[in-house]
Amino acid sequence: MQLIYIWLIIACSFFILELVTPGFLLACFGIGALLSTLIALTPLGLVWQVFFFIIGSLLALFFLRPIIIKSSKKKKSLATGIDALIGKKARVVRAIQGQTTQGRIAIDGDEWPAFASNKNTFIEVDQQVIIDRHESIVMFVTPTKNNLE
Repeated sequence: MQLIYIWLIIACSFFILELVTPGFLLACFGIGALLSTLIALTPLGLVWQVFFFIIGSLLALFFLRPIIIKSSKKKKSLATGIDALIGKKARVVRAIQGQTTQGRIAIDGDEWPAFASNKNTFIEVDQQVIIDRHESIVMFVTPTKNNLE
């Protein structure tokens, strides 16, 4: 069997194994094996092919891998569902008395049960509030600064 086919099999093996491992590590060795495949097309011997495999793999590891890892890092995921409501403004539709009397707020056409984030805060009907957090489906809110003045 010619060396060119052996290097191609090695390269393909590294790329296939990369699919089941994280970190873009085995793909760097696959790149080195592809470089050795090109060298196998020349009259250079096995020693040069192994040399270029090592050099190609190291170059891919030190220069290409950091770029790939940096570009593939997850961006901040978007909040969905009830978590998307945190930080939004809502309108009080039933008065809220601190954390003792549950009120209701309306946001985006839906009504949610709500308590004040501060235990001693009374929030009247039709006041604007900001949703701070939630526990299950119960929202915890604070009045907006416009309401405090």
